[in-house]
Amino acid sequence: MQSFESRDGKYRGHGSGVNYEDRPRRKEDLRESPAGSVPEGYVSPLSLEQGYKLFTIPRTLREPNWLTREEAEAISLIKTFGAGASFQLQHLWENPDKGRKKLKKLADMGVIIRHKLVGRECTLNVYSLSVKEEVESLLKRITLLQLALVSQSPVLPAQSPADAFWHYNDRELYVLTVRSNPEKIKYLPLRHLGRVVIISPKPLDFSLPVPARLLLDRELIDWKLVFRYPSGSRES
Repeated sequence: MQSFESRDGKYRGHGSGVNYEDRPRRKEDLRESPAGSVPEGYVSPLSLEQGYKLFTIPRTLREPNWLTREEAEAISLIKTFGAGASFQLQHLWENPDKGRKKLKKLADMGVIIRHKLVGRECTLNVYSLSVKEEVESLLKRITLLQLALVSQSPVLPAQSPADAFWHYNDRELYVLTVRSNPEKIKYLPLRHLGRVVIISPKPLDFSLPVPARLLLDRELIDWKLVFRYPSGSRES
């Protein structure tokens, strides 16, 4: 089976890490699982297992009179992906703390809409252009945005059952984002898609009828692009 890794063996992305305000636990509090891929007790901030409750700060949207370069780029990403989280967008600014405050200010002005996802272990500030949103849809969209930011490659809309089309390293890949029960994937018509990439909080315990690779939430959130087999084992 063909490797999905970059041909030069190097990761081409945005840096070695991100310190966002919504990290659920300290790394030292998490003990690695025997498989070495997902720590025991880890619940992804991008998973419905957080039991998120959605709180929206309603505003009447309006066009801004003037935007800085960073503000314009943040709004462009929100328009493209339908949503963006503070921990992602704040890094468009040289000072992430300033970026976080600027995003909240844009929401207060009605340029974007702020949604607060309050979960069991973390809280996410997510921005969109709509007052009416659903938790799973927001999580899927910020997951796809994270893929685009980390890979620095185009992530485009795709027809069902795929969530997106990803052009990476001269390859065309369909992307499925698992935010809840991964068993649903088993019943999707995937054969016509060819190669697929699954973004999931944890490895899968079943096989798929097409060549597939897995990207784990935890590694993607840490700005790492690590290709694994669906079982969780890393590509050699």
